[in-house]
Amino acid sequence: MTLDAPAAILWDMDGTIVNTEPAWVRAEHELLNAWGAKKHPSDDDDWVGIGLWRLAAIFQERGVDLDADTIVRTLTASVNAELFAGELDWMPGARELAADAARVGIPNVLVTMATREQATQVIARLPEGTFSGIIAGDDVSEPKPHPEPYERGAALLGLEPSQCVAIEDSVTGATSASRAGAFVIGVPNLVDLSEAPVHHTVKSLEALDARKIVTLFQTKGTN
Repeated sequence: MTLDAPAAILWDMDGTIVNTEPAWVRAEHELLNAWGAKKHPSDDDDWVGIGLWRLAAIFQERGVDLDADTIVRTLTASVNAELFAGELDWMPGARELAADAARVGIPNVLVTMATREQATQVIARLPEGTFSGIIAGDDVSEPKPHPEPYERGAALLGLEPSQCVAIEDSVTGATSASRAGAFVIGVPNLVDLSEAPVHHTVKSLEALDARKIVTLFQTKGTN
């Protein structure tokens, strides 16, 4: 690749690589209902991309009388039971783009608010070498939308976020990546990204390959 190509692609996972968001929504409803608590109309949108321990604190405020770690384990176990029951529901174009980037020498790093255990299981279902590292929700002290996750994702490879492209499906995640200084590509899934701090939006990752990523990064392409 050219010298001004991105040094890495930093990937969100839920709703960007795998279609897990519906499973998270169901798990959240089930746990809240078990404690007689309810979701607010805006919660499904507001909670996409949120850190799990921050979400646990919200559940406690709503009346779920469990410690935060137990809430995170309960939600994650519910999602895992659905997620890993068979073939993963990959988001269109995600595997192909990651493979193409790795093929041309652009490393991929996962930056997710899911647990490391869950993220590792997902990445293990891709060809070896597709991803070069993981920053997970239990690795950071400040979750998205704080810049720390993306700062640490870039630092895994000795990079600055400004040298990297970030791919996100949520306002929370795009805000984290933007605050860190990455070039942000939005791929909407459950939530509208029209007001999110993204540099470029695609309807599907099927519209991208490594060469297109390089062109967007070089030209700082805008919507």
